Parts: sequence; structure tokens; C-alpha cells
Amino acid sequence: RDAAANEKQQLIEKGIYEEGAESKLKPAEADVRIVVALDAVTGETLWKKPLDLTGCGGDKMGTAYADGLLLFFGHFSNHDTGFFKKDELTWRRITALDAKTRQVLWSRPLNYLRRPLIVGDKIIVEPRACELHTGADLTRSHPITGKQVPWEFLRPGHSCGVTSASADTLFYRSYWCAIYDVANDKGLSLFGGIRPGCWLNMISANALMLMPEASSGCTCSFPLRCSLALVNKPEKVTGNWTVFITHGAMAPARHLAVNFG
Repeated sequence: RDAAANEKQQLIEKGIYEEGAESKLKPAEADVRIVVALDAVTGETLWKKPLDLTGCGGDKMGTAYADGLLLFFGHFSNHDTGFFKKDELTWRRITALDAKTRQVLWSRPLNYLRRPLIVGDKIIVEPRACELHTGADLTRSHPITGKQVPWEFLRPGHSCGVTSASADTLFYRSYWCAIYDVANDKGLSLFGGIRPGCWLNMISANALMLMPEASSGCTCSFPLRCSLALVNKPEKVTGNWTVFITHGAMAPARHLAVNFG
């Protein structure tokens, strides 16, 4: 525990560890874990180290590996939107560890709703996203002001279940089956009449989106209870309509177009 506390202080001084609500905790209240790396073939212990993972989920902690990085985060409730709107989830953290050197590369409180999802070189931390190797927030240009604002995606309505993805698309529940085109930053598209399961059953594989039945027995009333497979059908005429969600100033306007029908 002392070793983890000392390392954390050094990371804070170097700007690698961004402090959050956990800074108010007493040292004895820190969530210190022993991280162990094993050889996948022999099971031999390669290394182990104590690490302060406060804010990374506690008993709901999860891990994921990508491009040499080991991430620690929380598998949190699917019904925390009320707490999120009240700014009560700002303590939820991701810590990234270099799997070879065992060094912490970054650790940030990221104020996310559900289990984070790695997609290429970014992490979806609903409703936003950050860079995999730095934890820096991803941004995009505001369509009216032209200024850089945090990237966000929309999930209105009842929304149990976590987000899944292909290389270019997000899949999740938003009342029904929801699809967001990440490559073109375009959405929200809904496939109605059927609902995803309460955990994870929207699976992207081999150019298909597969959704095995997972709603039978639920109190949510939807007319279609079956398995399905969706395949991408390129649009003959690509439209430019999308739901753009952002916060902050809407002025001064750099570009504004009005559709009068």
C-alpha cells in the first residue's frame, strides 16, 4: 500500500495522474490492488506490482488490452443517467498501464456512464470519447461556431445494455436497436420494433451485425422477439442529416443553414 501511494504521488507530480474526487479519501481508503502479468503459455508470473486503482470500479472493475496498453475501468450500472446529469459520476476513472514496462501511462477521471469500449485508437467513454494512448478528450468542429468541442454521441430513451462496435460503427440500445456511424460522425439511426438485451447481444462480425434474441421474459413490451442479422447497404444518395449533440455556446455563428422544407 505504501509503494502504491508513493508511486501515485510521483505520477501526480509528473502530470500523469489527474486527481479527482478520490483526493479527499484517507490513504487507508484507497483501492490498492496487486496487478499480476502471467505468461499466456506457461502461466509463469512475469511481473506484479501494487497499484492504486481508486475510481476504476471497485467490485465492478474490468480490464481490457489493446496495442500494448492494459486499461482498468468500471463496469457500472446501465441506469445511472440521473446521477450523470447531476454531475455525480465525475470520479469514474480509467487507468492505462504499459503491459511491458508496467508503468502507468495515464490515469484520468472521465465521468462516464457505462463500460468503456476500445475502438481502434480511441476509447468510447459514454457519452464522449478519448485517445487510447493519452486519455485526452476527442474533439470535433461545432457546425455553427466552427470551434472545437468534445465529441459526443446521443442515446435518448430507455437504454439498458452496453455499447458494442465495429471498426466504424457503434451499436447500442436507445429504446430500440440504435446505430451510430463513427467514421462519418453521423447518427442516430434506429431499427425499431425490436430491443437489444439488457447486457450485450449486438455483435459485429464478418461484416454483419448479429443480434441473438435476448429480451424474452423482460417486462419491456416490444412486438418482435427474435434473432436477426443486419448487413450494410450503401446509400445511393448520401444525405448529410445527423443529430449533433454538444454543450456550450452556439454563438458567434460562423456557418448556419436553415431548412424551410
